[in-house]
Amino acid sequence: ARDNETPFQKGECATAVYSEEESNYYVVNSEDRNGVRTKVKGTLQWPNPPKGSLLVNFGPKILKYFNFLQGTYDILATDYISYTIVHSCNRFFFIYYIEYVWILTREKTPSVEFVKSKIDYIVSLGYSRGSIRVSKQGGDCVY
Repeated sequence: ARDNETPFQKGECATAVYSEEESNYYVVNSEDRNGVRTKVKGTLQWPNPPKGSLLVNFGPKILKYFNFLQGTYDILATDYISYTIVHSCNRFFFIYYIEYVWILTREKTPSVEFVKSKIDYIVSLGYSRGSIRVSKQGGDCVY
């Protein structure tokens, strides 16, 4: 599930694949937009391990040197095995504010009850239920 307003995720059958290469961390996000699979690769920085907060850059590599221009991924909840709830809240130049939330699972089609329980948790933190959209996954998806 994800935030309705995420401007860069409007498709279905979304994936997020995290990797480490030579002490550098990456995420490749992909989705199906009207039958076309789109991908974007981002770089990750973990400035305060073991705190569950990452800096994410999907733009030019030079931006990694300007922390205030990068997005944040904050881990709200995880069981380290099957799911993670990620929140991103950023202010740019103290005038533009954006906030997003995702429920990431290893299972392509988690149960309805499982997804509902995670959405209930997000709502309990003050996030609007109407702002969360359950993504199409599994079944007819081509990954």
